[in-house]
Amino acid sequence: MERWDIHGTDAQLPDGSTAWSVEYDTATDTYRSLRLQTNLFCAGGALLADGRVASLGGAGNMSDARVGTLGDGQRSVRTFGSWPGADWVEAVAGLATGRWYPSAANLPDGRVLVVGGSSTGVEFNGGETNVASFEVLGGGGGTQQQPTPLQFLWDALPANLYPVTAVLPSGRVFVFAGNGQLFNVTASTIIVHVGSNLWPFRSYPWTGSGALLPLDPADNYTARVLICGGSMLDCGWGCVTKDCHDNCQSPAATALQTCGLLAPDAPGPQAWDMSDTMPAGRVLADLVHLPDGTLLLINGAHAGMAGTNLGRNASLEAWQYAPLAAPGARWRRLNATTVPRVYHSTAVLLPDARVLVAGSAPNDPGSWGDPTAAPNAYATERRVEYYYPPYLTGGGRRPAVAAVSAMDGLGYGSAVQVLVGSVDPSVVVAGGVDFALVQSGFRTHSTGHAQRMVWLAKTALEVSSAEGGQALYEVVTPPTPEVAPPGWYMLFAVAAGVPSVAAWVQIGGNPSPLQL
Repeated sequence: MERWDIHGTDAQLPDGSTAWSVEYDTATDTYRSLRLQTNLFCAGGALLADGRVASLGGAGNMSDARVGTLGDGQRSVRTFGSWPGADWVEAVAGLATGRWYPSAANLPDGRVLVVGGSSTGVEFNGGETNVASFEVLGGGGGTQQQPTPLQFLWDALPANLYPVTAVLPSGRVFVFAGNGQLFNVTASTIIVHVGSNLWPFRSYPWTGSGALLPLDPADNYTARVLICGGSMLDCGWGCVTKDCHDNCQSPAATALQTCGLLAPDAPGPQAWDMSDTMPAGRVLADLVHLPDGTLLLINGAHAGMAGTNLGRNASLEAWQYAPLAAPGARWRRLNATTVPRVYHSTAVLLPDARVLVAGSAPNDPGSWGDPTAAPNAYATERRVEYYYPPYLTGGGRRPAVAAVSAMDGLGYGSAVQVLVGSVDPSVVVAGGVDFALVQSGFRTHSTGHAQRMVWLAKTALEVSSAEGGQALYEVVTPPTPEVAPPGWYMLFAVAAGVPSVAAWVQIGGNPSPLQL
């Protein structure tokens, strides 16, 4: 049985106003409220190569008795450090253009790509609000180039906010909003559309889930992108007017059961492989890498869409996707959860291999100080949960990363020794200990910005035959920054499918620091 621990409370600043950000300690379930200068509502984000969190863009200024005053955050770049007592550092004009609902990705040179968004808060993006461009941050300063137009984001209207982004081992960037496009960020050139339209809509506000599947040296780090779910109303591409939007906004939208799988780096025209149908339709769900190489799909609903009070029939089911299983047999149901989580929910992998699950804020009017308003279908959810995947509840012996020969400043293609303890010697002899790098990325609105997992090549050097003994391995870091962009990753040892608690390692240094 998968197990859930539930905790919940309000977060406030010393002056009694609501905190828009906290630092949460998952070991003690305590938090520290943080103060913001600008409005980060519906921002994008990334984990920088030096370990800081970056929050990018957001909403306009606001002043409210409960939340205090926040400045215009649409062009803001905010960073938060990993050291004790850190607080947000903000550059209110860090972006070249305002962006609400943008996506981000970590580039091989250490800079951060920021893609798309709208110029103001909207239920749907349209011709007057569409920010159809990308820009790049880093390289020793703030914005390093003016925005580059992306016609692709015009073609994808009205479903083009929070597009799925993935940096591929070829160095090209894949962006998905209805269909996929490859482009070269350094040269600011569009390469090619890949994959036909994955109709119906899969991007916000008919929000599906997407991820770059684990990269593996055994198949030369072949990139595959999985896009699942979403919801459908027959609005048609190019729906940009208010009348069209009004006809497309409904909690009755049918959640999609289908998934598309694409190898965007493969040569020639690509078609979506539609073999992997989910157990049921799902919208507003989170797709999270697990250290055993599978993915967890959690949260969301069986009907509706993103936006105020538009999610219906919340799904309490957790599903697991196994990329190495046979086509058509990759999904399985896990045990049901108990807390409905729809719009504005999130999930993220922790270093101890649990998954933190939080949120669900469908903009309930009672949460905004109007107790007389009719309640939404689902109220704002303040409880935090921990999900225990099957590998933590099946009784298998859990390995431990006892020592790593180097943990920061690791280069590419470098040999690193890892001492693994508490491991069954028969598992080691059978080759059953594997090693994975996982970066959880920045997660919001069912999108995992820069989420990534890479398996490592490994060789067993020494094995103790004693019960609960140790094994010394040599693992080789990814060969290029295109396979694993510079940054901090969780290093897991996985013995017979059971992961260790991760050790943090830094790959590739910090070649293009972002300075505010």
